[in-house]
Amino acid sequence: MRDFLQIFEGERNALLRNTVADYINVAAAGETASYELMGTGFTAIDENPGAKSSKETYVNEVTSSSDITGYETAFDYTSRLIPSQAAIKALWKDGRDHKVGADAHHEYIRVDLWNPIGTPSAQAAEFAARKFTVSNEVSKFAGNGGEKIEVTGTLNAVGDPILGKFDTVSKTFTAGDFEATY
Repeated sequence: MRDFLQIFEGERNALLRNTVADYINVAAAGETASYELMGTGFTAIDENPGAKSSKETYVNEVTSSSDITGYETAFDYTSRLIPSQAAIKALWKDGRDHKVGADAHHEYIRVDLWNPIGTPSAQAAEFAARKFTVSNEVSKFAGNGGEKIEVTGTLNAVGDPILGKFDTVSKTFTAGDFEATY
């Protein structure tokens, strides 16, 4: 794993998109979590923190001051409809079945594969991660004749994220403050 990370060391080296992994819980409510990688079939998953600010100018000032007052985080996604991919199938099904409220909620985990906790191995590979509860807003199923069907939507955060670590081997999330590489 260290050789992989050396590619990104240095002040000018930017990370590639494949160094962030997205997982969604596809288990039914009340069942043991079953996190599936949102990988094959997804062409984009964009994070929009949606910071909200408050601006105010006091009577003794000419320039306003701003404070961040909250966030409306959303993750826009685009995928191909590949029924064998459990993550895509779960998101598509929410829109197809017109699920609303808690029925359209999922646990979503964003994993920083570039930021390990400890030394990854075949037995355990833990990375800094954030866990969100999201509502799945499916916006469109599209595809012209002869084209692949595309599913687009937005995973809207419900409440605050939980900071922690995710083990990509056991597919388990642990909340807490952990010492990561970066």
